Amino acid sequence: MTDANSPKTVLIAEDEPDLRDLLRCAVDINGYNVVEASDGEEAYDIVKSGVVDLALVDQRMQPKSGFDFALDLRIDGIDLPIILITGDTSNDLLVKASGYKNIVRVIKKPFDLSEVSETVKRTLDRKSA
Repeated sequence: MTDANSPKTVLIAEDEPDLRDLLRCAVDINGYNVVEASDGEEAYDIVKSGVVDLALVDQRMQPKSGFDFALDLRIDGIDLPIILITGDTSNDLLVKASGYKNIVRVIKKPFDLSEVSETVKRTLDRKSA
């Protein structure tokens, strides 16, 4: 976690480069630092080796999905809030996500950039309080 005076760092894990760029735009607008990963495994390595305050993670990535990433963090006792991005609109996914205490929100694709930006901001503000 970063100190109170420095910008927060958001990890974006998305396997599609164009969507990763869009998500970066939504996060950059609030002045946060951004680090990027193309899958859950790379995202996990970034969290283990650096300072991350929030993860914005796509559900469907290979070789490790967003749920795999969340589980790895939970197993290692890393308390990092995760916003899960998904194209899956099933209730089963929402039920599964509710079983992970570190998944604080699910945003469905296609997403609105202002929704992503506001959700990131609210989540980080809540974490700082």
